[in-house]
Amino acid sequence: MTTTYSPQITYQWLENFDAAASLEYDDYTCPSIASHWQGASPLGELLGLAAVENDEMVGLLVAELRKDPKTDTTSGVILSLFVHPENRRQGVASGLITHLEGHVRELGCSQMELSYQATELTTVALEPLLERLGWETPKISLILAKSDSEHIAQAPWIHHYRFPKDFTLFPWAELTPAQEERIHQRQKQKVWYPESLSPFLEPSKLEPLNSLGLLYQGEVVGWMVNHRVGPDTIRYTSMFVVRRFQRRGRGAMLVAESIMAQLDSDIPYYTCAVGESNQPMLQFVDRRLKPYLTSLTEAYRSLKKLGSRE
Repeated sequence: MTTTYSPQITYQWLENFDAAASLEYDDYTCPSIASHWQGASPLGELLGLAAVENDEMVGLLVAELRKDPKTDTTSGVILSLFVHPENRRQGVASGLITHLEGHVRELGCSQMELSYQATELTTVALEPLLERLGWETPKISLILAKSDSEHIAQAPWIHHYRFPKDFTLFPWAELTPAQEERIHQRQKQKVWYPESLSPFLEPSKLEPLNSLGLLYQGEVVGWMVNHRVGPDTIRYTSMFVVRRFQRRGRGAMLVAESIMAQLDSDIPYYTCAVGESNQPMLQFVDRRLKPYLTSLTEAYRSLKKLGSRE
């Protein structure tokens, strides 16, 4: 496939481009790279590719090189793609993605990846662009739920849960070294929780206010681990309860206790992301949370497999 670009556009790699440097270009990012770094940490080398016309930036692509230690492969993950409104429909976005593809292919990346929230703009502009450039059909990767104290406080179920006497709640920040080691040992002996629901992700952003552990007869059997992703926002990141208690409402109890703790604070905003493979949590959001959310959006993910360099 041949793509024609505006002859006045040149593409330039930004030097010394890292997370801190990317913040200087926040007005040229979509979605906002500043918002991205509030809820995430760099997972690999960062790349910045600018589209320039008459010495002025008219577009910017931000990508990250992420290595999968399990497969020893590297992906070029697009974090942000922006083109100035006056320069859209001129092949600038195509040029940015195509230049990135050539570069990461040279670096030995096996694929490119892009995740985005579904909006009118992505439907009419981004998805047709990806199709033209040979990307796979986007698939739902997760749902993004948001609420605030005013709305979530209206959920009647959060006020009525009480744990049986054999169960004990404790602040996750008070997990002892012995308890942590026991969790790791059990995981090594036999996988008992998905790694995506690990309670040890992003420890530097752990929210002590309402991250909770659940003990049953002295053994850790569950957790609701949350992270502060903004001064006024807590992300409910990882909720897990061992299988034998999953159908007894213990997970819902954990969520309720965690929400109640936030309601007693001055932090007003709540958010969570649920992957498509986590069907129990998707059902929980639909049945228990949906009526009390301020927004519920879908995130999509598209890939492009890269052949070996010729």
